[in-house]
Amino acid sequence: MKSKGAFLGFFLTLLAGAGCRAAQLFLGLPDESAFGLLAPGALLLGGFLTLLPARREKTVMRLPLHGRVQAGAYLVLGLGVMGLSVVCTGLTRLGQYQTWNALAMLLAILAGLVFFMQGCLFAADGQNFAAQHPKVSLLPVFWCLWNLAVQVRVCVEAFSVQSLLVGVLFLYLSFSFLAFAQMAAGSRAVTRGRLAGWSLAAIASAAAVCVEAVFEGPQALVSGMQPPGSLLAGALCAVFLCVSLSSVRPATKEERVGEREEEEEPSVRPVVMMDPPAMSGPRLHAGRRPVVASREDLHVLTPSEIDLRTERVLVRYLQQAWDAKCYFYRKTRPKVKNP
Repeated sequence: MKSKGAFLGFFLTLLAGAGCRAAQLFLGLPDESAFGLLAPGALLLGGFLTLLPARREKTVMRLPLHGRVQAGAYLVLGLGVMGLSVVCTGLTRLGQYQTWNALAMLLAILAGLVFFMQGCLFAADGQNFAAQHPKVSLLPVFWCLWNLAVQVRVCVEAFSVQSLLVGVLFLYLSFSFLAFAQMAAGSRAVTRGRLAGWSLAAIASAAAVCVEAVFEGPQALVSGMQPPGSLLAGALCAVFLCVSLSSVRPATKEERVGEREEEEEPSVRPVVMMDPPAMSGPRLHAGRRPVVASREDLHVLTPSEIDLRTERVLVRYLQQAWDAKCYFYRKTRPKVKNP
């Protein structure tokens, strides 16, 4: 990514969020103090400051054509999310919020299956699970949003800076996975700035969340966390985003043109009809000949407009039927050289 402001915002967010959290734990300040809110506030403010300059990057991104690294990242993420959720939930027996944690575990299993299927098909022969099932590929987004809802409820009942930081992490992860799902499914043009902006904010949040493990040991990543295993799963998602940002590629010219044609809605719908009285004019007195006009605007189309719409209809029909490429050749008169 060429935007230096995005990387500057990322590093400032990382230093501010992780630094404030480390200072709070080092000084032993309570979570209810004003200093405890500095880390979540820095992550929220810094994340959007990272996203604003990053959105200047307008390059449309795509998954790699044959990426073993990307396929492996999907497989590891899918197995990791499912395994961490099931194992941690089994060790804690759903914890304090049994209904909320049970639903979080179910969504984690479904999201892990989506990641795993995407990785398997992508590693096999380059197939795209998200393109075949675009709605199912949104399950990881719902999993992140549910984890965010659980963290909000925990903070309402018993305020915790760590739960608030995990909530900020899953907020950024939901936007990141939404961008990845839309990019993989091809349902919307996802730019490099949007993809990198949300992903960098999520990575900085994951680093701030893991600071507690440095002071209190690795058990702090598992004990007392609701839903069980959500913190480790969020950190694994941040690692996945790091790998994916280095694996995605810019879209080719053919992909951009095809996407633009699919998104464009024709301003007029051509229809063949006979000359109505309202269209009679000096050029239409030759007889009752067919006229190509528009339903919205009753005016005679020029031959170039008719050729353009005919070619577009033929190309779309052939692509749907045989996935073929069409080439149109126009006959031109040979130029006669002057003797």
